[in-house]
Amino acid sequence: MKFLLPILICFCLCSSIFGQNGIQSAINQLAADPSLKHAGFGVCVIDLDNGKIVASHLPEKSLVPASSLKLVGAASAFAMLGPNYRYTTDLQVQGDIDGNGVLKGNIIIKGSGDPSLGSAEWDEAISFEDFLEKFKLSIQQNGIRKIEGYVIGDDAHFSTASTPKTWTLNDLGNYYAAGIHGLNIHDNLYYLQFKQTAQSGQTPPVYSVTPSIPDLHIVNEVKSAGRNTGDNAYIYGFPFTYLRYIRGSIPAGNGYFKIKGAIPDPALVAAQQLQAVLRQAGISISKGATTRRLLDIRREVDNRPAKTIIRQYSPQLIKIIERNLYRSVNLYSEALVHTIGKNKKNEGSTEKGLAAIEEFWEAQNVDMEAGFLEDGSGLSPKNAISAELLANILYKSSQLPHFETFKNCIPLAGRTGSIARKFRGTTAEGRVWAKSGTLSRVRSYAGYVHSVNGGKYSFAIFINNYSGRGSLIRQKLDRFLIDLSR
Repeated sequence: MKFLLPILICFCLCSSIFGQNGIQSAINQLAADPSLKHAGFGVCVIDLDNGKIVASHLPEKSLVPASSLKLVGAASAFAMLGPNYRYTTDLQVQGDIDGNGVLKGNIIIKGSGDPSLGSAEWDEAISFEDFLEKFKLSIQQNGIRKIEGYVIGDDAHFSTASTPKTWTLNDLGNYYAAGIHGLNIHDNLYYLQFKQTAQSGQTPPVYSVTPSIPDLHIVNEVKSAGRNTGDNAYIYGFPFTYLRYIRGSIPAGNGYFKIKGAIPDPALVAAQQLQAVLRQAGISISKGATTRRLLDIRREVDNRPAKTIIRQYSPQLIKIIERNLYRSVNLYSEALVHTIGKNKKNEGSTEKGLAAIEEFWEAQNVDMEAGFLEDGSGLSPKNAISAELLANILYKSSQLPHFETFKNCIPLAGRTGSIARKFRGTTAEGRVWAKSGTLSRVRSYAGYVHSVNGGKYSFAIFINNYSGRGSLIRQKLDRFLIDLSR
C-alpha cells in the first residue's frame, strides 16, 4: 500500500494539471475564434480549494455582464439578509371605528418591497385575487362597513426612483423593466391583449388590459406581420405616467395575442383594486384610492397612528432568489438591491443598495475596483465588471454560510432553470451551475463547476461586441462550459 500512495497522489496531481491545462486550451481556442477578433473577451476560472486562478484571458478587463450580474445581488442577499428573510405587507387601519361600523379614517396597504405579492406567474406567491380577498375579509371581520377616508397604497418603504437611472428609455414601458416599489403587485406588469388581424400590415386592436388600470391611455401603432413572426411589439412610457405608445409588430392570425407592460404605479393599482373589491362587498369609500406618494405631493399628511390588522408574508428569500435566477426576473434583482439598501443604509434605493454590497465584499477582501455597477439585474448597458471580480465574489461566497443552498438556486445544466434543457447527455449535465446573460452584442455565463476530474471552480466568461449571430456565440460558450466540466 505504501508504494501505491505516491502513485495515487501523482495520478491526482496529473489529472488536476491536465484538467487546468485543458481549460486554458479551451479558452485560448475561443479567444482565437474569428468572431471575437474585435470583441471584448474576459474569462476567469478560480479553484474553490485555494482561491487561485487556474485559467484566464484578460480576467481584469471590465466588460458588460448582462444578466450574469444577478449573481452578485443574489450572493449578497444570501450573505446579508439570510435565506429565511421574508417581506411583509400589512393591512392597517388608521382612525377609529364607531358603533355603526364606520371607519373615521383610512385603510392602508403598507408594503416592504415584496416583489412577489399578487404574482400572476409564480404559484408559490399569493395570487392577486387571493391577496385582495384575504384583505377584504379582514376588513369585514373587523366590523368595518363604511370608510370615511382613503384606501392608501403605502409605497414609502423604497425610494420613488423605482428604476435605475441608466436604464434605456426604450425599455421602461415593458414588463422586463418594471421598476421596484415599496408596494408591488402582480409582478408590476399588466397583460395587454390584441385581437389579431388576418392580414399583415393592418393594426390589430387592443382587446383588453389585465389588471384594469384606470386612466391608462394607449396609442396603438402596432402592425401585423407574417404568421409565426413572434412578439416584436414594444411599449414606450415612464413610471407614474399613463400615456403609452405601442410600436412594432405581432403575428397575423385569427385569435388573440398577448404582450406584457410595466404597471405605471403598482401601489395605486393595489389600492384601486382593493377599493373595487370592497365596493363589490357593499363597503363604501368616501375619498377613493390613492398612494402615500400622491398624498405627500399634495401635502395631505395624516399623522394618526395606524394599527395592523393582518400581515401577509412573502415566500422565503431562498425561494425568491431561486425564482430570480431560474427565470432571470429583473424585478426581483432590483428588489434585492433596494432591500439591502434599506436594511443596511436605511434607504431603499439602487445607489444605497449597491454601496452596501460593495462595502460587504470589500470587507471579505474582494477588490471591487473593476466593478462599475448600475443596477442589480444587468439590464443597464452601462454595467461593467471584470470576469476576475465576479469569479472572486463567487469564490468568496463558497466560504460563507448557506453556500450550498445559494449554489442550488443557480440553474443547473440539464436539470433546472434556464439551462434545464441544455447540456443533456454531456459532461456538463448536473455539474455546471450557471447564470447566463444576454443583451445586444453581449453574451455571458457565470457560476460554478464540479468537473469530472474532481476540480471545483467558480468562473465568469463575458463576450462583448462579437461579430456574427448571437446564437452562434452562445453555442461556443456552451461548448466552453462542456470543456470546463471535463
